[in-house]
Amino acid sequence: MHITEDMITPHHLLAAERWISENGMPETDAEMARMGREVAQEAQRVVEHMACKAFEALDAHKEDQKAGVETLAGMQGREFMQDIYSELRRRA
Repeated sequence: MHITEDMITPHHLLAAERWISENGMPETDAEMARMGREVAQEAQRVVEHMACKAFEALDAHKEDQKAGVETLAGMQGREFMQDIYSELRRRA
């Protein structure tokens, strides 16, 4: 698989910086492969964690609406949805 620039996220870059600061620059193909695997795994964990937090916030917003209250978690969910809608409108 050929990796293109548009496939690399800020999460990958931060993970790569951490890997290099802990292990130094990879000097062999094996070290480069290991770095690639570990960086991709860390970036995936970050994205999964962010997705879980986003769904928790959205669920909290939905529960707030049902109960007719506004909690901090629900407010964060509402703001998250507004950010998504704003980004979609910007891209349209």
